[in-house]
Amino acid sequence: MAWITPIVDRTAQDVIEHTEKGYCNVGDINRLEENCAVLGELLGVEISTQTWSRTDKPPEAAFRRINDNIAALREAFYTYAVTPATPEYPLNSWDKWNSAEKILADMYELYHKTAAATPGLGECYAGEQIGVI
Repeated sequence: MAWITPIVDRTAQDVIEHTEKGYCNVGDINRLEENCAVLGELLGVEISTQTWSRTDKPPEAAFRRINDNIAALREAFYTYAVTPATPEYPLNSWDKWNSAEKILADMYELYHKTAAATPGLGECYAGEQIGVI
């Protein structure tokens, strides 16, 4: 399992001009699935994910499950004040996909910032007095 850099900058123009970001494909779905799995493992949140092949046609239930995974992860950890709300189902527009991926990106970033800022056992702080009776 490895984190895949999310795409959070899709625009309506991408859809109109039929750019690569203007389409939803198996790579987009697998990126959401994989990033949910990574965060689930980091945060200890039990979620269900799947890997899709190019010929698969994910059923509606798969998109509901992905949306539910994002909601469960968001519930379990911190987000920034500007992190978007969990998009309402269905995930059928570029802005909802941006929101879904932005939530995961923000949480992943915050997790690593929090882990880096957590002091290790035995670390001292300025002004701390050890051994004074």
